[in-house]
Amino acid sequence: MTPNRKVGVLVTALMVSITGCSQEKPPESVSIGKAAQSDAEAGKACASLLGDGTGIAKDLMWSRTEPAQLSVKAYADTSTEGVITCTVADKADTDIHASLRFANTITALNDRINSVSYHDSETETHVTATNKDQGVGVVAGEIPTQATEALQKTLDTMAGRLRR
Repeated sequence: MTPNRKVGVLVTALMVSITGCSQEKPPESVSIGKAAQSDAEAGKACASLLGDGTGIAKDLMWSRTEPAQLSVKAYADTSTEGVITCTVADKADTDIHASLRFANTITALNDRINSVSYHDSETETHVTATNKDQGVGVVAGEIPTQATEALQKTLDTMAGRLRR
């Protein structure tokens, strides 16, 4: 084998090796119906969707975005069937928080959108994303208007993982 051929084979093998390793398994889907059955199941869903909350904190441009500075809480909404709430909060300043409501039906999602859009103003708005194939979605209210684009991308990604 000539030296040039050896290099070509080595480069090809390296490329196959690198591309094979970089293919991550897609995140698992999250059943909102199952999550809405209990606070424990809601907690599992929120952990899967939000992780340690740093992504949401960064999207919202909070000054404190380290995992140790944030808390993620979850509960199944007993007032509406098929709804869970995930809250990310700054541990040192409870006024800094974001609540994401995940709904198992478009009707329940629209109810949540109506309740959060009531607080829309010049400086704050709501962001929503749906998985129309599954009839589920997520809404976040009281979002600083300058953070909506980043949060929209995050919610769109989350919505793609949701199922009934």
